[in-house]
Amino acid sequence: MNKEIIKIPSWLEPKSINDAKLKIISLGGNMSEHAYIIGKNLIWVKKNLKHGEFQEWVDNNLWFAERTARKFMEFAEEADEKGRLPERIYEIKKLKSADSAVLETPPLPEGKYQVIYVDPPWQYAQEQHSKEKQETTLETHYPTMPTEEICKLPVQNLVGENAVLFLWTTSPKLFECKQVIDAWGFDYKSSMIWDKVKHNVGYYVSVRHEFLLICTRGSCLPDNPKLYDSVQTIERTEHSKKPEIFYDIIEDIYKGKKIELFARNKNKRPNWSYWGTEANI
Repeated sequence: MNKEIIKIPSWLEPKSINDAKLKIISLGGNMSEHAYIIGKNLIWVKKNLKHGEFQEWVDNNLWFAERTARKFMEFAEEADEKGRLPERIYEIKKLKSADSAVLETPPLPEGKYQVIYVDPPWQYAQEQHSKEKQETTLETHYPTMPTEEICKLPVQNLVGENAVLFLWTTSPKLFECKQVIDAWGFDYKSSMIWDKVKHNVGYYVSVRHEFLLICTRGSCLPDNPKLYDSVQTIERTEHSKKPEIFYDIIEDIYKGKKIELFARNKNKRPNWSYWGTEANI
């Protein structure tokens, strides 16, 4: 088909900033097909925010970074100027569903780390049916990954003979974690539990906890023998944000180089490296 004759889709101006956010989120399952509409909503949001607020709004409300947001805005502006979808749209149409993050995810860094801290974007089979589930599922906040894709990350290249992995997971993904642990070359040793106080939705029980699995490669006992309580009770805040105390514990018991993968922590800590779509490194 001749790309030059494809007309731009119709677009309705959002009623509010929150309405624009919900529209962008609702289109997140297939961002490649809805690049123009997403871009138009982002342009509208930027015009209706105060100067300098746009990046913070994207960081706090969407699962992709400002650089990706601006790419979609450029697509929409070019389409409006030409009256048709520009050929550049087809760059993103080649991407998988909800994978605009691929445009800006950097390669894994070089170097060796003693500590690997990971909160993977697990992909769940039940994705979004009721409104409540849709608002809490990962896919509405950032692109998720199948377990087999997480396993393929060359994490072994980041570690030497002796290393420790701190791996976040939830009850539905608990048994699948072994695939990741094995693929990355670690052995399961122990775990911690984050009691979030507030519940999340669930199918069998009202879920209010997550697991932090502790796995080692070679010999990697803690540098500091202090034993912390395996259950930490801290009320959850924004989506997916893990309490700072877990960073504190890791820093206290391990003194070597540390890296966080799939980093979404906006308050960077000294002596850590960060990797991921939202790491802004």
